Amino acid sequence: MTTATAQERGGQVMAERQRRDALNRYDAHPNHCETCGKVIEVKDGEKVSTAKRKRFCDRACAASHNNRNRKPRSQSSKSCPRCGGLRSARAQLCQKCQAEAATLIATVTKGELKNSQNGYQNFRSAIRQHAMAAYGRSGRPLRCSVCDYAAHVDICHIQAVSAFPDDALISEINSPENLVALCPNHHWEYDHDLLKL
Repeated sequence: MTTATAQERGGQVMAERQRRDALNRYDAHPNHCETCGKVIEVKDGEKVSTAKRKRFCDRACAASHNNRNRKPRSQSSKSCPRCGGLRSARAQLCQKCQAEAATLIATVTKGELKNSQNGYQNFRSAIRQHAMAAYGRSGRPLRCSVCDYAAHVDICHIQAVSAFPDDALISEINSPENLVALCPNHHWEYDHDLLKL
């Protein structure tokens, strides 16, 4: 046995002895789970110092402890801010008010809508939402008109929104004849003049 091999073996023996001593010290005063009270075990290959820092035996106990004082999010309906009717937890308005808002936006001009929104992104978002609703009402399929991809499609304007004057009605901009469904790739190509419809 060479000196290097002996030193290596000695280092391994010392590491095993130190781990055994650390485990014995931990077993004398182990950590207990704050939720269920079980002893937090040191797993194979895990450092003893890691087990000392743990407060819970597993993720389920941690979630139970951390969620104890959390109020459950209501999955049921809430009241609509416009009419006081019931709306789903995720929707901002009830279905009736959503339908009224969709018909109301159709009678507004592009300039009026732009002035009524807080910022350009809100303006574009309102036009995009109305375009999706108008395309859905047209009964056309939600598939890319170029490649027939249906997992995710964008509703695109054939004539760009920016090409319309400020006195154009939103119903004119989002008329079904000006809307087409495209997959994200073909939408990008169309916006960058690489695709002709």
